[in-house]
Amino acid sequence: MWLSDRRTILKLLAGAAPAAALTACGFEPMYGDGASARHIYGRVDVDLIPTERGYALRERLVELLGPPDIATHRLVVDLRVETDGVALTTENVTTRYEVKGEANYRLVPLEGGPSALTDSVFAISRYSAPETETSSAYAIRAAERDANLRVTRNLAEQMVRRLALNAPDWAT
Repeated sequence: MWLSDRRTILKLLAGAAPAAALTACGFEPMYGDGASARHIYGRVDVDLIPTERGYALRERLVELLGPPDIATHRLVVDLRVETDGVALTTENVTTRYEVKGEANYRLVPLEGGPSALTDSVFAISRYSAPETETSSAYAIRAAERDANLRVTRNLAEQMVRRLALNAPDWAT
């Protein structure tokens, strides 16, 4: 009986020790109670971004940042996405593609003034387009669309993470 109690106590102590160590070194959860990153929700109005990929990026940003009900800043994004063939068959047919995306962005206060944050993020994804009897044009197009979506989602998540990390400087 005592052995099982001892294991329970050891498990509790093992979980509490890392938390105490992180607190002692100044670590705070980014979205914890009272954290400044919690205050960015609804405070950023995302500008329109041209192209289908830009639309997907903007939709993900609005999803993560919330609708701009109490916007204090505007996010201006310059998106560049390119697709390159990276694998060739012996017949000189491209069968593997790489989608690279880069977003340069600025966080501008609505009442004017200098940018609160200027940064850029980069993401990459790949997809296959095999030329075989069993591959279809639809499957290849779906793989391409999915790779583009992965790139835009990754860019949006990186941008929101950086906005949250820098929230103490602008979301007061």
